[in-house]
Amino acid sequence: MIEWSALEYEPIERHPNWFWAVGGVAGLIVIVSILMGNLLLALLIAVGAGALLIHESRGHEPREIMFGITRRGVRVHERLYPYDSLRSFWIHHNEDSPRQISFRSEKALMPRVILPIPEELDHEEIRIILQEFLPEEPHEHTLAEALTEYLGL
Repeated sequence: MIEWSALEYEPIERHPNWFWAVGGVAGLIVIVSILMGNLLLALLIAVGAGALLIHESRGHEPREIMFGITRRGVRVHERLYPYDSLRSFWIHHNEDSPRQISFRSEKALMPRVILPIPEELDHEEIRIILQEFLPEEPHEHTLAEALTEYLGL
């Protein structure tokens, strides 16, 4: 019914100070964890921060992903989310953040599916189509989503 493509994420240019800040905060947490006798937490933070820094330093370019709203469900790249596996949707179209469609899923490990909406698409047309299949309910951004957006992750 409606198809579009968009980058899988917005590329962010990392300033060298960002790497120093992440390394410094992780280092402090590791030191405090060791002083408190929590070696497992220290190891987990060190490995996680190291993996994040290595990943971000490589500067991967985001892929172009195809999205679609069909009669069978919501398509993200090659994966279809049937409407019976989704509980509701909400279209975020604030002026201070990118336009997105949020789907609340029935799955515990992946409770939300978020799709970007390009400026050239009419979000009202998308809303009318989705209302045939799913209820429209407000979805607030979770703390984890707000934190990752703020930190640029």
